[in-house]
Amino acid sequence: MKAHIPIIISLVMLSALLVSTLYYITSRTTHVGETLYGYTLSEWILINSDLETLCLLSLTRGSQNASRVFEETFLDTYEEVFGDFYASLNNFRSALRVASIAASHEVDREIDRLLLNWVKYKRNEGYIIDIVNSTGYYNVRIFMDGEWSVGRGVAGVHIVVDMVSPYGEHRVFNRVVEAVYEIRFWYGHPYSDNGIHWPVSLIAYIRIDSARYYYLIPHEDMYLLIISDTLYYLDLIGIVDNTITAYPISAFYYGAGVSYALFRIPYESLMHFAISIIDHKDELVTGVSERGYPMGLHLWATLTSINIDNIIVYSALKVAFKFEIWRYYSRCNWGIRVRFVGDEASWAGP
Repeated sequence: MKAHIPIIISLVMLSALLVSTLYYITSRTTHVGETLYGYTLSEWILINSDLETLCLLSLTRGSQNASRVFEETFLDTYEEVFGDFYASLNNFRSALRVASIAASHEVDREIDRLLLNWVKYKRNEGYIIDIVNSTGYYNVRIFMDGEWSVGRGVAGVHIVVDMVSPYGEHRVFNRVVEAVYEIRFWYGHPYSDNGIHWPVSLIAYIRIDSARYYYLIPHEDMYLLIISDTLYYLDLIGIVDNTITAYPISAFYYGAGVSYALFRIPYESLMHFAISIIDHKDELVTGVSERGYPMGLHLWATLTSINIDNIIVYSALKVAFKFEIWRYYSRCNWGIRVRFVGDEASWAGP
């Protein structure tokens, strides 16, 4: 009997070793499976997708109300100081800022509403959620890039959500979704084919975090709404009060979201347009040019908007209407030079 004791002890130790090994392998495999390949990883992926969809939905709904508020607020706020370009420009920037603030509230309200509803639903599933940031914004501004006048409109949402799953795993989601519409203008001038021509470049895209998705702007959706009290005195076709809308006569897609378009502001004839300036020189002349001739410098405040997959974004543009006139005394005739420029100090163009 004593001879069998070592054998029994060996069997017991072997059994213990096998049980320990099986326990370790099972628990280790289960742990690795939950962390890397289990249900929770796919759940985080779904949550990330939910938040992206939520941002796009809130931007779609919010931008539509925001664009309406932006346009109404701007038109109610902007006042041109006739004959004073720089005072009008200050009012233009101020009106864009006030309208942007009013429009931002609409986007902000929509992202807050949708995100809070989603958080309530996920908390019922056992998640611990902290909304670190939830911001909607709508911003339209104008600035200069060399001699180029640039307008840039951005509608976007930014959320930061801190989450702990029912399994104790932690994630922080930082998502940004924006729609951007940018327009650029250098110079334009009257042509003999019955219109003032403005060549303009346009770019539109959706940005999701760091990725950009460019949008080809349809030709029929392009327009420029021009606002100026000088229109009361000019012989142009299509004037409504102190506004006129320009549409492209040609456009092509260059690439990387950039389109080029040639906008035309129609008139009956170049001669009639020039005569309307000369006939109203007393109202339109604001100073003296560098060459010593009577000169006019006026702001043409310009608005435009784009619909990118039901996300509506406004942009704006600063355009200076400049002219100088002189008299040919020997022939009793007038001479005139007219330019539309992004940089008011420039006489760009042929």
